Amino acid sequence: MAIKVGGTEVVDNNRQLKNIASVDATTVAALGTAGVGGGSGSYDFTSSGSVSIGDCLGLNSDGTVSKASSGKTIRTTPVQKGSIGSYTGSTSEVWYDRPNCGMVYVAGQDCWVFTFRDNSNNNYPSGVIATFDGSNWSFGTKIAFTTSYQIDHIDCATDNVNNVYFYFKTTSNYGRLGYATIDGANKTFSVQNGTGVSVESNIREPTVSYNSSDGLIYTCHRSNNNSLRPQVRNWSASLSAQSNYTFPYNDSYDPNIYIKNNGDMAITFSDGGYQYRYRGIAFQYTGGNFSVGSMVNSTTSGAYGYTMSQGKNPYDETAGRGILLHQSTRTSPQYKPCISTFTFSGTTFTWQNNRLELRNDSLVQSAFAIYDPFATRTVVLLVNQANSTKALDAMVVDPSGTPSVGTTTTIATASGTGQAAAAYGDNVVATAFEQTGTDAKVVAVDSAFNFNTLDDFVGVAAANVTNGQTVEVTTLGGINENVSGLTIGTYYSDASGNLTTSTTNYKIGKALTSTKLLVTGAA
Repeated sequence: MAIKVGGTEVVDNNRQLKNIASVDATTVAALGTAGVGGGSGSYDFTSSGSVSIGDCLGLNSDGTVSKASSGKTIRTTPVQKGSIGSYTGSTSEVWYDRPNCGMVYVAGQDCWVFTFRDNSNNNYPSGVIATFDGSNWSFGTKIAFTTSYQIDHIDCATDNVNNVYFYFKTTSNYGRLGYATIDGANKTFSVQNGTGVSVESNIREPTVSYNSSDGLIYTCHRSNNNSLRPQVRNWSASLSAQSNYTFPYNDSYDPNIYIKNNGDMAITFSDGGYQYRYRGIAFQYTGGNFSVGSMVNSTTSGAYGYTMSQGKNPYDETAGRGILLHQSTRTSPQYKPCISTFTFSGTTFTWQNNRLELRNDSLVQSAFAIYDPFATRTVVLLVNQANSTKALDAMVVDPSGTPSVGTTTTIATASGTGQAAAAYGDNVVATAFEQTGTDAKVVAVDSAFNFNTLDDFVGVAAANVTNGQTVEVTTLGGINENVSGLTIGTYYSDASGNLTTSTTNYKIGKALTSTKLLVTGAA
């Protein structure tokens, strides 16, 4: 018996699908589960673009199928905004220059934590917890971690369980490190050490990071007591001092610390004594001692200038590279925003010397690069100032191989200082910025995973074809027996439509053997 949808025959008397371009992906999925098509759970589609066995495919509006693709665009809808200032009934929380505030996503609590200097409360180091449900931000009650110190700058890090560490510079230039435990569901802090332990007197540019490999907290700053040399110290979870190392390079600026999942670390900085050339050093901490490699200069033309997002550049674990956002002072116009990349392993540091210009102007006053592991992409957020009006722009950048920059999208405008912090969490890139000069806002930028409109997953390719050819697709309920090299267990799609055992939002099915994949979708 034939089956019709909205008067259109979609299954003939031989249980074969037909007129598939006129129905949606949900119908296709249901039919696949019902075992119709080219032999229980499969159907032939026309391919738009090349397709390989095992590719996760989405249904296009014209009835063709394509492999999922993350692309190089920022999806502008939805752009979600919430006022960080609104929870106080005041608009006086001002977020200043780097790193005047900190921002982290705490995976174990499924919440975001913002730390900042509260201008409405004597410039005390303060924090607030927020949750994001995909549509709206919800904020807890702001607290001051301590009322013993007024501060200029603050940064934060997390163990991704329930602890948040904050490192602030007092108005007297003392560095202090404190921490609090958090309850994400109730959006509350339990301050364990608000006044913090003394790190060092007379510091600049404080940043803090957590090393999941050794469970230690690493503070980084410029030491005014040591001729502006970069200094790294580490601490136990309870803030017991472990060790410290001062890099022997005077007049250094904008230190950035990078920590890999395996515990290897590196630092980059610009050398004020040599026209702000970029330098990098890899180091480890083992057996209670720092092991430090040789300092390496970047030799790329134009690799001179100030770091744009001090302390907050990412490490791309997938591609195995560090990402440095900086200005270029050796090109025209000067101070244009650029990206340079490098690799490090153990105590060996190597610049890849592939400087990429993001914009051909000098209007960008601050920038952040955030690595999105779900979509395996780097999102760059730029504060562009022109005629006293600031625009928060976003773009996707591929700094590997032949570097390329995606489309720039303006996601917000501001009349105040502009962007102050950014972080990745829960498949969302979020940024906090000062929108009005007095009121801090937060925006969630969709990570732009594009499954050919995301929800239109139709199945897994069972053949290798080129553009315009017919491809057999294993739909929901079917078993793909053309795949190979699988490990028994659950499979997902990554942002590029490849099967992966790493958990993402897009469950595809279960490997029954190394060559058999049951396509289940989210079931």
